[in-house]
Amino acid sequence: ENLKKDQEFSGTVKKLMNFGAFIDLGGVDGLLHVNEMSWKRIKHPSEVMKEGDVVEVYINEVDTKSRKISLGLKNIDNNPWDNIFDHYGIGKVYEAEVVRLMNFGAFVKLNDGIEGLVHISEISEDRINQPQDVLAVGDKVKVKVLNIDSDKQKIALSIKEAKNEQAAVDLKAYTDDQEATTSLESVFAKFKDKFK
Repeated sequence: ENLKKDQEFSGTVKKLMNFGAFIDLGGVDGLLHVNEMSWKRIKHPSEVMKEGDVVEVYINEVDTKSRKISLGLKNIDNNPWDNIFDHYGIGKVYEAEVVRLMNFGAFVKLNDGIEGLVHISEISEDRINQPQDVLAVGDKVKVKVLNIDSDKQKIALSIKEAKNEQAAVDLKAYTDDQEATTSLESVFAKFKDKFK
């Protein structure tokens, strides 16, 4: 058959498996891998589709030797990486949720389905052996954006830097408060001296 990369089809979801869905393209089946179903991380294809659904897909790859067709669905979703810099800035602090813990760090989810990596060296000021020592899946954390690579769809984050930034803000607020208190005390002292 004359199937080409990026060729688009309307296909019917034939069978759902843990790793993806088989799509009937009209006499030939293609595999839509679970990672190709959405820009957001999904655990099972049933979160996005069900058997019998008609879906718009495109061909990612055709392996003529094994006669396998790899499909993609992502082009119908809005890719949050296309406008990443409209929502996130390097040096800015954001709320995130821990979604996966690995030996080398923690993956956290920001808004819009964007996931970023907090390397183990960016989790805490203290040396830790593994992220599980201080974090758990589901924890809400503040993260500072260290770097964004929109081409590779990677964002490097730091919990440690976000905490340092918050500490600096708290210290400034405290010192400003102390200066205001000191100024107020001197005003009262002068006022008191006038009535002696």
